[in-house]
Amino acid sequence: MSHACECEFENFGQLQKRFEERGITPLSAEEEYTCRTPVELPEAEANEVLELIDRLEQDDDVQKVYHSLA
Repeated sequence: MSHACECEFENFGQLQKRFEERGITPLSAEEEYTCRTPVELPEAEANEVLELIDRLEQDDDVQKVYHSLA
C-alpha cells in the first residue's frame, strides 16, 4: 500500500520531520509544481507551446519545465 502527501513547499521540512518522528520512511520525496490557474489556449497556440516545452525538456541543461497549460 502506498500513499501520496502534498503540502506547500515551505511546509515540506515540517512534514518530513513528522514522518521521521513516527518512524515512517518515504519511498520518495520531490517537489512538484501544481498549477492553480490553468490556462486554455486555442489548439494551434497550445501545439506551439507544447513544441517549445518539448524542445526545452530535451536540453541537457534544463532539469524541469513547469507550465500552466490546461
